[in-house]
Amino acid sequence: MSLFGRNREDFGTTDPGTAISELSDVSLVAAAEGDVLMYDGSAWVDTALTVDNITNVVITSAATGQVLVNAGSTWVNVEPEALSFGSATGSTTFETAGVMTMAGSAQVWEDIIILTANLAQGAAAPTLSVSSNIRTWAFAGGVAGTADELHGSFEIPHNYAEGTDLSFHVHWFSVSAATGNVVMGIDYGVGHVGEAMAYTTAVTTVLRSVTTDEVGIHHIDSLVTISDANMDIGDVVTFRIYRPLIATNTHPDPIALPSIGVHYKMDTLGSRTMTAK
Repeated sequence: MSLFGRNREDFGTTDPGTAISELSDVSLVAAAEGDVLMYDGSAWVDTALTVDNITNVVITSAATGQVLVNAGSTWVNVEPEALSFGSATGSTTFETAGVMTMAGSAQVWEDIIILTANLAQGAAAPTLSVSSNIRTWAFAGGVAGTADELHGSFEIPHNYAEGTDLSFHVHWFSVSAATGNVVMGIDYGVGHVGEAMAYTTAVTTVLRSVTTDEVGIHHIDSLVTISDANMDIGDVVTFRIYRPLIATNTHPDPIALPSIGVHYKMDTLGSRTMTAK
């Protein structure tokens, strides 16, 4: 016996089934694809499901691009805000336009890589040291002779955290078994866009004191840090790097210098325009 008092035998061998509209507490008005049955207090009625039907969502003048946020007891529609992750000491923020920024300890280091093979030779050029048939610029040592030098320049990249330090460092190795202090010098100029170049000269640094045979050992040592609160993307830095003829430069033999680097902090993946951060 069915709910409506009919047996299967009343329809022959095929039961035509029961339409949902035949249920006494269902009231269909204009059912359309995607509708759901929603109880209105006395009957189940066909309803087009929208976010307004969710009891803890309050929609007010919805506009394109808005998002739902929890307001405590309800979800409400609002204009999107920047999303931040991290802490008070370091955070990464996604701005409403989609740009990612990093602040504090969330900023990360990048490197401007300057291959010495691409640099211009100075008045006293380094010699080419050969190791396993590969030639690398080698700067003569000692306190006499010539101050071997190379010249170069670079532009401040667009992901640079403006106003933070630039840290010059060198990659080098000994080409002989000599010992002593390895000293390098650098002169550099900083050119802010729209301003005259400003130069700093005769900065010398003892990279390290070689006390044992370290032929071919790759070292990375700091050379100078440029601190300039006005440094911006698009500024340029020119430089001259050399072995100075000074008493502290006691390592008598050449050192090979395959690469120079400039470590810097980055706070974005790039700049918002081609000329401004």
